[in-house]
Amino acid sequence: MRALFLLAILGLSSAAWAADVDTPPASCFAHPDHWTYDRTKGEPLAAPGERFLDDMRACDATFAAAIVEATRYKIQNEETEKFIRQKSFVIAAYAIAWGVLALAALALWLRQRRLTREIAELESRLKAAGGAS
Repeated sequence: MRALFLLAILGLSSAAWAADVDTPPASCFAHPDHWTYDRTKGEPLAAPGERFLDDMRACDATFAAAIVEATRYKIQNEETEKFIRQKSFVIAAYAIAWGVLALAALALWLRQRRLTREIAELESRLKAAGGAS
């Protein structure tokens, strides 16, 4: 009995939810030629989409907001997928950069050791030459 009662409540609530769905009127889509792209006009590619969104905002603001949100989600999802695909390349680039920096530091350190050794050798030669004269 309880299960039947719950099913009845769920059925009524889903029917009420379906009745709340607001579809844009057909008049919103009466002139689709207004949203076409014409290369001869020299307009940017985004212009037809902007005209479409402006028309939808004027006709049904919630529908336009849903389009904007769906587009935003799609773009964010695509960018996330691109980042995931490119992440290994970015990590490799950073590893190469840090490796080059470490090699440069090692080369500087080795050069400094060599120079210090040569200076000590030259000083000892000068002392030996100064004491011999």
